[in-house]
Amino acid sequence: MTLPAASREIPRVWTGGKTTYVVFAVPFSENLGDGVIFECLRKAISQIDSSAVVIPADISGRQRFPSKKRESIAFARAALAKLPSKFRPLLPLIVFGLIRRRGLERHLSQLAVQGDLAILGGGHLFSDANLNFPVKISILGRVLRPARRPVAVYSVGVSEGWSKMGKCLFIKALQDLKPVHISVRDEVSAKAFSGQTKLATPRITLDPGILCSQFFPVETRGGGLAPVGINVIGTEALVLDANSPRWAKSLGALFYSRLGRGLINVGFRIVYFTNGAEEDERELDALTLHDPSLFSHSQVHRAPRPERPLELMQRIAGLRALISHRLHANIIAYSYGVPSIGLAWDQKVESFFSLVGRERYLVPRGAQSPDYVVNLLKGAVDEGVSPLDRRRVIDKAFNDVVSLIAVLKNAGR
Repeated sequence: MTLPAASREIPRVWTGGKTTYVVFAVPFSENLGDGVIFECLRKAISQIDSSAVVIPADISGRQRFPSKKRESIAFARAALAKLPSKFRPLLPLIVFGLIRRRGLERHLSQLAVQGDLAILGGGHLFSDANLNFPVKISILGRVLRPARRPVAVYSVGVSEGWSKMGKCLFIKALQDLKPVHISVRDEVSAKAFSGQTKLATPRITLDPGILCSQFFPVETRGGGLAPVGINVIGTEALVLDANSPRWAKSLGALFYSRLGRGLINVGFRIVYFTNGAEEDERELDALTLHDPSLFSHSQVHRAPRPERPLELMQRIAGLRALISHRLHANIIAYSYGVPSIGLAWDQKVESFFSLVGRERYLVPRGAQSPDYVVNLLKGAVDEGVSPLDRRRVIDKAFNDVVSLIAVLKNAGR
């Protein structure tokens, strides 16, 4: 099964001399959902502007995807999760504000000078999880301020509850960037952005990851032969990002074990996999130790760790259905027409399901019992995903990028 043909040809609305776009985000994150965003945005820009050269610029200073040996990343995440919440912001301040500041500034400057136009986005960049992004985006603002190139803040996620210092850093960064376009990916982000910056409510544009099936078509098995995917998330990620350690720790190996056995009992084949993040893989390792007999079952498989965004897209596209806390696992599934059950842990997952009209398949925190999820999944598989609704959403996501390019190109004249 492939994506239905588009209702119109994809327009190439700009031609002429070469234009270089530098996209600042976290495209080389080991959580490959961020790489999916960049790859889709890169493809869309190249379709719209035949002269485009698109350069990835990772605001964390990465220049490539991490190697398989990621002990330092794992150690940092684990150490941060164990710190009392009031001390966690010290780590990004020390690492990026002091130790690595000059190196990061040099890295971003070298990329910035290559570009005619700059884009900050997408992804959940305007979030203040322990001052991580406020520090990095404030450094980016200082780098881009003297460049005087048109900058767009595009389809970003915005969290509520910025710290006092985080708010100051974000507002100063926006003053330095002087963006010609600001858009966010959902209504919750729009309210959080305008409420905390006191700027006008930004436009809502769809997450570019929705375009993955448009630009990376995948033949899928579908039907009863394909497995249900259980996308495992590490409790460390929930502790750090959702700020709800007590609730997060109620998940883990026992939850995923019972969920898998529940699916087997009603006749599904299952595959456990992650989006590539180290803490997620460790959670999956813990599950295999907790319930080794589960993985000896003929209907259960553990997928290898994905190393590149395309691998993650292909894996999800080949599923019969998906169960996941991860936003971009659910976005990829929707794009390929794979029914998914979203396990809510913060506003971004809830906002996406609301945006595409599938709120009934979102499981709130208090209802995340394996039996409830299994029953809901059976209904989602029976109903499927409307091809017409998907086409409408994909078209809007593409047209949002068309509008972005128009604003940037006009500002750069």
